Amino acid sequence: MLTNSIQALKYVVLSLSIINTFLLSVLFTTSFLLTLFSTLITISPTSIHAQTPITVSLDISDTILRIQGYASPYANITFIENEAVIGTTQANVYGEFNKNITYESEGIHTVSFYSTDQNSSTSSTITITVAVYTHAVTTIEDILIPPTIDIDNPIHTTNSEEIITFSGQATPNTTITLISGGLSKQTQTLVTGNWKITFTGDQFTIGTHTAITKTQKLNGTLSENSKTITFKINEYIPPEPEPTPIPTPEETTETSKSKSDETKGNDDEDKKEDNTENKDTNIVSKIITKINEIINGNGNSEIEYSCNLHPYLKNFDYNGNCFIPHRTEEFVNTVTYWTKNWRETTTAIKGFFANINAGENLDNLSPNEKQKLEKEIKRCDLDNDNLCTLKDFSILLYYTNNIEVTVQTDKSQDIRN
Repeated sequence: MLTNSIQALKYVVLSLSIINTFLLSVLFTTSFLLTLFSTLITISPTSIHAQTPITVSLDISDTILRIQGYASPYANITFIENEAVIGTTQANVYGEFNKNITYESEGIHTVSFYSTDQNSSTSSTITITVAVYTHAVTTIEDILIPPTIDIDNPIHTTNSEEIITFSGQATPNTTITLISGGLSKQTQTLVTGNWKITFTGDQFTIGTHTAITKTQKLNGTLSENSKTITFKINEYIPPEPEPTPIPTPEETTETSKSKSDETKGNDDEDKKEDNTENKDTNIVSKIITKINEIINGNGNSEIEYSCNLHPYLKNFDYNGNCFIPHRTEEFVNTVTYWTKNWRETTTAIKGFFANINAGENLDNLSPNEKQKLEKEIKRCDLDNDNLCTLKDFSILLYYTNNIEVTVQTDKSQDIRN
């Protein structure tokens, strides 16, 4: 009886050992396949732009797809899956956005998204396909949403004096490339995200044309193409000159009388000069009125004026009145942008010297390295001394809330306010 019990106990121990070995092999195989699959996803994202990095982080409670990227400032980004909106987010003042999408289980997901800028124009749609895993965050970053694009008029002519204007919004401080047939032109976006490119009508042939844009960051990240816009170029037909009217006998008599009156008027010229001082006083009053209209954004081209606002600050003068008063959105955006550039430039300079082992001595830099460094410093250098210091910030504060406008009249008089 005791022998049988011992024999049965041996079989139980052997069975447990076999089960344990099997479970360990299953666990090892699962871990290996998961690691291999994650590596494949990281290295070969076939449905995503080649420059877009993907990372997978384990050991969290939710299953999350995180999408990070850049659009135009304050743009609204809409995310769609299976023809349904699954979420929205808004970019910050620099165009940066970050969106977490939570799923109930792992699997392959195809997500599309596009942006709507502050002018209510929409970008082209980006589509990505990616695998997400249970209790892991899959992050897709450095997505660059294409620019929005509009045209001032869908119909133009081949007139050489006719200006064709393309415009839109994109990520600040990126390079915009517009392509239309064999024509191509580039520009830089402003800190507000706005961009504009112009052509003349004679640069296009008669017919229907299309145009697209794309944008590129300083690090080389390139967006997909924007939406395609279509416009038409017609032949320019100059207006016919008006015929010269033939004077009638009555008009001839009237002309002779007019000349007689003109001769008589010359005799009174000396009397009119006595009133010159009063007229000049009226001109000064009109000029002051025009200056106030210019400052309030209601000016016109009757009086020419020059804006003495610091060039660095002109990008923030949204209403074009040559004035950035304190406690306004223009002033807040100016200070915020300069402070951000100052911090990033300081960090970049320290890292730059650390990488090249130059010991923070400009004499140890090559011409190419000096050029890169000077380009970085210009982002916050207002006095052109190749330094970013509080002196630059004080210059910024001086030029904001300070206005100086020069008005030029046909009497060659300058009035400063």
